[in-house]
Amino acid sequence: MHAPTADKLLQAWESGLEQGPARRAVALLACACEAAPEQLLQLPVGRRDARLFRLRRLLFGERMAALAQCPVCAEQLDVACSVDDICPVAHHDLDDARPAELQVASGSCRMTCRLPNSADLIALTLPDAAPSPAALLRSCLLRAECDGRALTFEQLSPDALSAIGAAMAEADPLAQIELSLHCPACGHGWDDLLDIGAFLWKEVDAWARRTLHDVHTLARAYGWSEADVLSLSARRRSMYLDMVRL
Repeated sequence: MHAPTADKLLQAWESGLEQGPARRAVALLACACEAAPEQLLQLPVGRRDARLFRLRRLLFGERMAALAQCPVCAEQLDVACSVDDICPVAHHDLDDARPAELQVASGSCRMTCRLPNSADLIALTLPDAAPSPAALLRSCLLRAECDGRALTFEQLSPDALSAIGAAMAEADPLAQIELSLHCPACGHGWDDLLDIGAFLWKEVDAWARRTLHDVHTLARAYGWSEADVLSLSARRRSMYLDMVRL
């Protein structure tokens, strides 16, 4: 993975404006690595997100900051952490040679499944809601049997479904990352889900809009093209902007 050029990142941002969260995540990754989007769509969600953490470090650094709201008293909390605090393996090469299929046992039942990926999220997401856990499990179940008799997803017991979920979580632990938060105002503690795809997209969106404003300002002042402005280092661009504003 490499840091994308400003032009490539702007292209990824533009292509993601009309897309849903999963396609946005893939678009960002595609501009920073050699893999085709179709290949990235097949990455298990946690391994995709580990790469998003790596990309976040390349683009904006180690430190991450966000706001959270206490669900009890509505106090606003400043949340600060680092990429390594949340995802310590995000900067290492990931092992993609793991089994494509998971073998899960629950009592006398034997199930074979695979890990959810971005293609699943895209296929199952409704316009106003994320896919349900049951829908993801159903999509990823390859086969199941009990005492030699084939079972459908609907015939699996709650214990069997729990076993599948646990096996998926163990095989792809970064698929769901939760932060432990504590409200200093009322003392309430809770776990909050961190969606690195949404978090990074929000940062890239803010960066892209600032960058386009810089292009506009310098193009009006000097008659430069967008390519001219984007070819400048961030420091030189900032110095030109300072001179324009004098």
